[in-house]
Amino acid sequence: MIFAKTNCIIEGEAILPELIIELLKDYPEEIKICFLGYSNVNIDQKVNEIRSFSKKENDWLLDKSDAYIIDHVKNMITHSKLIRKSCIKVGLPYFNISKSFTNQIEGVQNYMLNTI
Repeated sequence: MIFAKTNCIIEGEAILPELIIELLKDYPEEIKICFLGYSNVNIDQKVNEIRSFSKKENDWLLDKSDAYIIDHVKNMITHSKLIRKSCIKVGLPYFNISKSFTNQIEGVQNYMLNTI
């Protein structure tokens, strides 16, 4: 991505702020980094959003039970809290998309388009 000079958005579930910060230090002009999470989302609301906004095609949660999705949301809340804490530690932006999802996404877009 850096060498191909293409813009990419990478889902960061497996990328940790304390590791990616090294790449940013090496290529500060070539990459932009921020993290999104829902560290304090209402679980029932998030399950409803997952069900409501499903594309109904190729959605890996489509055939899962509510109990499964609830468990997944709880895990992602825990993961989001860890990411948020790590972002604070290394000085990377973290956008909490627990509430006002559309506004937060606009904030992310503004950040990504107007930094560097």
